[in-house]
Amino acid sequence: MIYFSILGFNDTHITNVSPFESSGAAFTIFHNYKEKLDQVYLFTTTTLKDSGESTSPFQAAAELTKKIIKQEKKDIDVEIVNMDFTPSPVNYDIVYNEMLSTISDLIKAKNMEKAEKLINITSGTATMTACWLLLQQSGIINNAKL
Repeated sequence: MIYFSILGFNDTHITNVSPFESSGAAFTIFHNYKEKLDQVYLFTTTTLKDSGESTSPFQAAAELTKKIIKQEKKDIDVEIVNMDFTPSPVNYDIVYNEMLSTISDLIKAKNMEKAEKLINITSGTATMTACWLLLQQSGIINNAKL
């Protein structure tokens, strides 16, 4: 099974010392399904700072989450994929189009159309949650459990 998760603010609180007590949904869902999972895709986001420069505030959390996942299950494949939601991670047009493009390309490139998938809809913005629902319900992300 393949696990897709955008990292949100609650996922940035994870610590290597006590991941079960400090983690957000991205790690918690992984932990609950780890025996069934073969691959994990952690999606980070690029946004604009007030200064106008792009930033990826979730990159460090993604690296730590990946490290802890690999400690939990050594043979699992974990990839970090960046999505660019500039200028706004709550603009439906921007978020949907970026998620559609990134996820569709990933599914085709990795030949995972028929693979069973698990999608974390808890992490990220409400806009991202709505986009996961649209992508899964429309069949673009098929064979997926939310």
